[in-house]
Amino acid sequence: MTPAAERLLQQALWPGNVRELKNVIERACILSAGNILSEREFVTAMSTPPPGGASNDAQPATAGGTRPNTNLMATAQRDQIERVLRQVGGNKAAAAKLLGMNRRSLYRWIDRLHPRA
Repeated sequence: MTPAAERLLQQALWPGNVRELKNVIERACILSAGNILSEREFVTAMSTPPPGGASNDAQPATAGGTRPNTNLMATAQRDQIERVLRQVGGNKAAAAKLLGMNRRSLYRWIDRLHPRA
């Protein structure tokens, strides 16, 4: 884990306590393409709904105690979903499994991140 990723986890609000932290770390490991977890994997893991569709309220707090830029998180989510979809050759069921969500949730994320005109 990079030092920046560690700081992000330390500064995050954890209403679900250790269980929620464990779930975010597991999702980040699944989402990671390499051996080192960076801030990017954790931002994506924190903003990806866990299996079962419950929202994940763990959000990193900035120095002023505010939430991070939503557009940055959307970009990280879009990049991660696109990377996983490429990795599985466009198979949405396999991508959803790797992302730790059900296929229906993945379709909703795709619709939200890539709105149709």
